[in-house]
Amino acid sequence: MDISRFDDDAPTAQSVGPERLTVLYRSLRKAFEDAKNEAGAGDFYYGEMDARRHASTTGRSERALLTLYWMISGYGHRAGRTLAALAVLVVVLFALLAQFGLPASTSAQEMIAKVPAAIAGQEQEIKVDVKPTPTMLPHKNSGGQQTACTRPSGSRWDRWCSATAAHHSPLRAHGRS
Repeated sequence: MDISRFDDDAPTAQSVGPERLTVLYRSLRKAFEDAKNEAGAGDFYYGEMDARRHASTTGRSERALLTLYWMISGYGHRAGRTLAALAVLVVVLFALLAQFGLPASTSAQEMIAKVPAAIAGQEQEIKVDVKPTPTMLPHKNSGGQQTACTRPSGSRWDRWCSATAAHHSPLRAHGRS
């Protein structure tokens, strides 16, 4: 047994930086993918991306993107983080929608189409004005029946439909209740 390996004065191994680790992890990942060992390749992919994120040669915008990718989904390998990020996104969007709402009305849209002379005999222009229908909110009145009413004019939904709006229900218009 060679005791000089354990000597403190012996030359130490050279440290490997993130740039070199990225290349090593990538080549190991490719070898595992070629051997059809996807689970092992996934571990090396995680290491590759982490080393790439910590490399000094990685640009600021790429590092920010990689950090976001790591935080949200663990480079695509952490399902719990992804579900948590989705839940946070849904809650934030719900809060924004509840705070600011949908626009009370939208303007009419205009569509213009040109019909070639080969089809119509002479070139024609068709103009169609599309007017939006009022937004309808479902609501149950005090009797438990489904009604609908137009959205209040404000940006927040701070009042409910009155029972008199029941005759405007699209369900009633088709003979259903």
